[in-house]
Amino acid sequence: MKKIFNNSGFTLMEMVVAVGIFSILSLMLAGIFLSASNMEKNTANSQRLQNDGRYILEKIAREIRGRELEAPIFSTSSPVFSFLPDEFGNKISICFNSSTQVIRYYIGDDSQTYIDTRKNCEDYGEDLNAADVAVEDAYFYVKPTMEDGWKESGEDLPILQPRVTIAFKIKNRNLRPEDTKELFIQTTISSKVYR
Repeated sequence: MKKIFNNSGFTLMEMVVAVGIFSILSLMLAGIFLSASNMEKNTANSQRLQNDGRYILEKIAREIRGRELEAPIFSTSSPVFSFLPDEFGNKISICFNSSTQVIRYYIGDDSQTYIDTRKNCEDYGEDLNAADVAVEDAYFYVKPTMEDGWKESGEDLPILQPRVTIAFKIKNRNLRPEDTKELFIQTTISSKVYR
């Protein structure tokens, strides 16, 4: 007696089950890939902010540690602070321009008043933050002030070490709202020059 084999292939039900399982696996893999891609993008955006914030702080800290601060009159916070002229007559200022959302570094001469220094810093200063990073808010608190007993040359006051507290908030610029990250940075830096 001869055996007959059935070579008709898969049934319709077997095909539907196989396609269903393949579809579910494909969707799961696509979800994992998209999740990993979004996580990588978020990490890159956060890293960019941290790097830019670190650069701004290092640039300002280097100036504070190596130069003599100009005596602030009042103890209120300010979006600009300046240094006394160096041996070449250059007066360096650091300011926050809220309209362009940048922190700027400006080198001028010692003949400028506070108003001139601030305007020139905002208009002509060099941006410290990158173009794709916006500074939403920035303040510089300088202590001691004249009212606290800032020592002028020849005065017999206690020797004080000036401190500058820097506080600013930065965020990514030109990104979708769901991809935008924010970072608040604050630190206090002491000058090497005692007053």
